[in-house]
Amino acid sequence: MSILQICATLPKEKRLHFVEMVDKGRTEKFKFIVMQLVGQSLDRIQKDMPERRFSFRISIKLALQTADSIGDLHDIGYIHRDIKPQNFTMGLNEYAETVFLLDFGIARKYTLNGSKAIRLPREKVAFLGTIRYASRNCHNQKEQCRRDDLESWIYMFLEFTDYKTALTWSRMKDKHAVLIEKEHLFAGKYSQTVSALPEEIHRIIQYVDSLDYPSTPDYAFIRTMLRKAAEKRNITLEGKFDWRYHDTSKVSIRFSFLFFVETCYYKDVASFVLHE
Repeated sequence: MSILQICATLPKEKRLHFVEMVDKGRTEKFKFIVMQLVGQSLDRIQKDMPERRFSFRISIKLALQTADSIGDLHDIGYIHRDIKPQNFTMGLNEYAETVFLLDFGIARKYTLNGSKAIRLPREKVAFLGTIRYASRNCHNQKEQCRRDDLESWIYMFLEFTDYKTALTWSRMKDKHAVLIEKEHLFAGKYSQTVSALPEEIHRIIQYVDSLDYPSTPDYAFIRTMLRKAAEKRNITLEGKFDWRYHDTSKVSIRFSFLFFVETCYYKDVASFVLHE
């Protein structure tokens, strides 16, 4: 059963951040899944903002929903392994205030079938994901775990606050050089941008760094720290996203990198993701 099929069986509060799977099928050349139509990715929205920067209020609101979606994925026994703003989108219409987690092309089940027991880590794993957001374990070709998704989530959140300066490695191409910069971050050698963030954000960074392979993350602690960070800046999180500069109603059609498709039509649904 695919991840989206599993999500469809969850209680409503546990599937808020997963799109509805309308149908699936195959042709002689490829397999496909037809999904609920969604809006633009968080990456695309941020790129259209002035100076590619979200307000701290938006950054925290996005952090809360994206962290919840990652936690819900972990609860069904999977890790994503490619957490980045390109894989989160805003919904449309009645879901315009909801963030959706997409693209499970390299997701991996970390529990043994039929139980909550953790699979033993493999000795060596090929680099997967995106250099900018990849965890240190990914760089070191180690088996990834729930901590790694949260580490990538931290990079994404920091970038929400300041696209240009939060990640000191953002323009680097060399994997080893990027890894060194990431190690500096978790050693507390913060950039000026990260240093200026509330202490609660630093505590989240330290907490995620303390986790190990079998650890079950305390998502409630992360949510609490995010809300306290907002309180410190006298930010009210209730209410809608105040994008102000961006029209998120524009439709985004997503294609997986796994296959190339020239044409695909299915009833009224225009958004689909291919899944191996």
